[in-house]
Amino acid sequence: MTEPVEVTGVEGVEADEMVEVRVVVEEIEGNFNQEDYLMRFIVACGTSDGEKLTDDHFGESEYFDIYDLDDYEPRFVKKVENDTREEDEDLGHGDPGKAKEVSQILKDESVNVVLAHQMGPNIVRISKRFVPVIYRGREVDRAIGLLLDNIHLVEREWRKGEKREYVVLENDQG
Repeated sequence: MTEPVEVTGVEGVEADEMVEVRVVVEEIEGNFNQEDYLMRFIVACGTSDGEKLTDDHFGESEYFDIYDLDDYEPRFVKKVENDTREEDEDLGHGDPGKAKEVSQILKDESVNVVLAHQMGPNIVRISKRFVPVIYRGREVDRAIGLLLDNIHLVEREWRKGEKREYVVLENDQG
Protein backbone atom coordinates (compact mmCIF):
# COMPACT_ATOMS: atom_id res chain seq x y z
CA MET A 1 0.00 0.00 0.00
CA THR A 2 1.35 3.44 -0.90
CA GLU A 3 1.67 6.37 1.44
CA PRO A 4 -1.21 8.91 1.46
CA VAL A 5 -0.57 11.82 -0.89
CA GLU A 6 -0.54 15.31 0.59
CA VAL A 7 -2.38 17.65 -1.78
CA THR A 8 -2.37 20.93 0.10
CA GLY A 9 -0.63 23.97 -1.29
CA VAL A 10 -0.65 22.93 -4.92
CA GLU A 11 -0.11 26.06 -7.00
CA GLY A 12 -3.04 26.94 -9.23
CA VAL A 13 -5.37 24.37 -7.66
CA GLU A 14 -8.38 25.49 -5.65
CA ALA A 15 -9.02 23.98 -2.22
CA ASP A 16 -12.15 22.16 -3.45
CA GLU A 17 -10.15 20.54 -6.24
CA MET A 18 -7.51 19.41 -3.77
CA VAL A 19 -10.17 17.72 -1.66
CA GLU A 20 -11.44 15.91 -4.76
CA VAL A 21 -7.89 14.75 -5.59
CA ARG A 22 -7.42 13.42 -2.05
CA VAL A 23 -10.76 11.59 -2.24
CA VAL A 24 -9.74 9.88 -5.48
CA VAL A 25 -6.38 8.86 -4.00
CA GLU A 26 -8.01 7.50 -0.85
CA GLU A 27 -10.67 5.65 -2.86
CA ILE A 28 -7.91 3.92 -4.84
CA GLU A 29 -6.08 3.02 -1.64
CA GLY A 30 -9.25 1.89 0.11
CA ASN A 31 -8.98 4.52 2.86
CA PHE A 32 -11.94 6.63 1.79
CA ASN A 33 -14.53 7.53 4.42
CA GLN A 34 -17.22 9.78 2.94
CA GLU A 35 -18.11 11.33 6.30
CA ASP A 36 -14.61 12.85 6.54
CA TYR A 37 -15.39 15.02 3.52
CA LEU A 38 -18.97 16.07 4.11
CA MET A 39 -19.42 19.75 4.69
CA ARG A 40 -21.21 21.18 7.68
CA PHE A 41 -24.37 22.98 6.75
CA ILE A 42 -26.23 25.49 8.88
CA VAL A 43 -29.74 25.98 7.50
CA ALA A 44 -32.14 28.90 7.97
CA CYS A 45 -35.81 28.04 7.44
CA GLY A 46 -38.18 30.92 6.74
CA THR A 47 -41.19 30.43 9.06
CA SER A 48 -43.75 32.17 11.24
CA ASP A 49 -44.63 29.25 13.53
CA GLY A 50 -41.64 26.88 13.42
CA GLU A 51 -43.76 24.12 11.87
CA LYS A 52 -44.46 25.37 8.36
CA LEU A 53 -42.36 27.31 5.91
CA THR A 54 -43.82 30.74 5.33
CA ASP A 55 -46.11 31.06 2.33
CA ASP A 56 -44.41 34.32 1.34
CA HIS A 57 -40.91 34.94 0.01
CA PHE A 58 -38.04 33.91 2.29
CA GLY A 59 -37.13 37.52 3.15
CA GLU A 60 -40.68 38.17 4.34
CA SER A 61 -40.58 35.40 6.95
CA GLU A 62 -41.27 36.44 10.54
CA TYR A 63 -38.49 34.21 11.82
CA PHE A 64 -35.55 32.20 10.61
CA ASP A 65 -35.31 28.89 12.43
CA ILE A 66 -31.67 27.83 12.40
CA TYR A 67 -30.70 24.15 12.16
CA ASP A 68 -27.27 22.55 12.29
CA LEU A 69 -27.08 19.49 10.00
CA ASP A 70 -23.80 18.16 11.41
CA ASP A 71 -23.48 14.35 11.45
CA TYR A 72 -26.69 13.82 9.46
CA GLU A 73 -28.72 14.73 12.52
CA PRO A 74 -30.67 17.98 12.27
CA ARG A 75 -30.36 19.94 15.48
CA PHE A 76 -32.50 23.01 16.12
CA VAL A 77 -30.18 25.82 17.18
CA LYS A 78 -32.37 28.88 17.63
CA LYS A 79 -35.14 31.09 16.33
CA VAL A 80 -33.98 34.44 14.94
CA GLU A 81 -36.42 37.27 14.40
CA ASN A 82 -36.39 38.79 10.93
CA ASP A 83 -36.30 42.41 12.02
CA THR A 84 -35.93 43.62 8.42
CA ARG A 85 -39.72 43.28 8.05
CA GLU A 86 -40.44 46.24 10.34
CA GLU A 87 -37.38 48.35 9.59
CA ASP A 88 -37.73 48.40 5.84
CA GLU A 89 -41.40 48.41 4.94
CA ASP A 90 -40.51 50.83 2.14
CA LEU A 91 -38.12 48.26 0.65
CA GLY A 92 -40.05 45.93 -1.61
CA HIS A 93 -39.44 42.49 -3.01
CA GLY A 94 -36.18 42.38 -4.89
CA ASP A 95 -34.66 45.46 -3.27
CA PRO A 96 -30.86 45.01 -2.94
CA GLY A 97 -30.95 46.66 0.50
CA LYS A 98 -33.38 44.03 1.75
CA ALA A 99 -31.14 41.22 0.46
CA LYS A 100 -28.14 42.78 2.18
CA GLU A 101 -29.91 43.09 5.53
CA VAL A 102 -31.31 39.55 5.45
CA SER A 103 -27.88 38.24 4.40
CA GLN A 104 -26.27 39.94 7.37
CA ILE A 105 -28.71 38.35 9.81
CA LEU A 106 -27.94 34.93 8.34
CA LYS A 107 -24.19 35.52 8.15
CA ASP A 108 -24.18 36.40 11.87
CA GLU A 109 -25.61 32.91 12.52
CA SER A 110 -23.07 31.14 10.21
CA VAL A 111 -25.86 30.06 7.85
CA ASN A 112 -24.85 28.68 4.47
CA VAL A 113 -28.21 27.24 3.28
CA VAL A 114 -31.57 29.01 3.11
CA LEU A 115 -34.71 26.86 2.95
CA ALA A 116 -38.05 28.30 1.88
CA HIS A 117 -41.35 27.50 0.24
CA GLN A 118 -40.68 30.26 -2.26
CA MET A 119 -38.02 32.83 -3.03
CA GLY A 120 -38.34 36.32 -4.41
CA PRO A 121 -36.27 38.21 -6.96
CA ASN A 122 -33.36 38.48 -4.50
CA ILE A 123 -32.59 34.78 -4.96
CA VAL A 124 -29.79 35.79 -7.34
CA ARG A 125 -28.18 38.00 -4.69
CA ILE A 126 -28.76 35.47 -1.91
CA SER A 127 -27.18 32.66 -3.93
CA LYS A 128 -23.84 34.46 -3.91
CA ARG A 129 -23.52 33.77 -0.17
CA PHE A 130 -25.90 30.87 0.47
CA VAL A 131 -27.35 27.81 -1.25
CA PRO A 132 -31.05 28.57 -1.76
CA VAL A 133 -33.30 25.53 -1.41
CA ILE A 134 -36.96 25.66 -2.40
CA TYR A 135 -39.27 23.03 -0.96
CA ARG A 136 -42.58 22.54 -2.77
CA GLY A 137 -44.30 21.56 0.48
CA ARG A 138 -44.56 23.58 3.68
CA GLU A 139 -43.71 21.26 6.58
CA VAL A 140 -40.34 22.19 8.11
CA ASP A 141 -39.63 18.65 9.39
CA ARG A 142 -40.28 17.08 5.97
CA ALA A 143 -38.20 19.78 4.28
CA ILE A 144 -35.23 19.17 6.58
CA GLY A 145 -35.53 15.40 6.02
CA LEU A 146 -35.56 15.80 2.24
CA LEU A 147 -32.68 18.24 2.47
CA LEU A 148 -30.62 15.62 4.33
CA ASP A 149 -31.59 12.99 1.74
CA ASN A 150 -30.33 15.33 -1.00
CA ILE A 151 -27.42 16.95 0.78
CA HIS A 152 -25.11 16.02 -2.10
CA LEU A 153 -27.05 18.47 -4.31
CA VAL A 154 -26.58 21.23 -1.77
CA GLU A 155 -22.88 20.48 -1.46
CA ARG A 156 -22.49 20.54 -5.25
CA GLU A 157 -24.08 23.99 -5.43
CA TRP A 158 -22.03 25.29 -2.48
CA ARG A 159 -18.81 24.38 -4.29
CA LYS A 160 -19.81 26.53 -7.28
CA GLY A 161 -19.14 29.70 -5.29
CA GLU A 162 -20.97 32.81 -6.44
CA LYS A 163 -22.35 30.98 -9.48
CA ARG A 164 -24.69 28.86 -7.35
CA GLU A 165 -28.14 27.91 -8.52
CA TYR A 166 -31.08 27.01 -6.33
CA VAL A 167 -32.04 23.45 -5.42
CA VAL A 168 -35.69 22.38 -5.63
CA LEU A 169 -37.04 19.64 -3.37
CA GLU A 170 -40.38 18.22 -4.45
CA ASN A 171 -43.10 17.45 -1.95
CA ASP A 172 -43.36 13.68 -2.24
CA GLN A 173 -46.55 13.54 -0.20
CA GLY A 174 -48.69 15.21 -2.84
